[in-house]
Amino acid sequence: MAERFEAMLTGGHPNSLRRTIELVDTVLADPGHFDGFFACYSNADEGTRLQVTNAMTRVEKQSQDLLVPHLNRLADDPRKSVANRASKGLIALGKV
Repeated sequence: MAERFEAMLTGGHPNSLRRTIELVDTVLADPGHFDGFFACYSNADEGTRLQVTNAMTRVEKQSQDLLVPHLNRLADDPRKSVANRASKGLIALGKV
């Protein structure tokens, strides 16, 4: 599944959303896809990782509870800076 998600976020213009909204809708509809989505952070392409961060921020805005079990994974890697800030925000809000 991670390969499919990576394909949804790879290529195109750097300012393009690519298929970010579709990916977010997929993860929100079936949280079982979260691990495949999260695995996209290991993609070598910086643009793809940026889109993953964009999508992660959108997931966090719509379903903070979905991210709570993954806070340690989000905070472990500085490449996930936006997601890292989101996880710290959840901690500050007392969601964890």
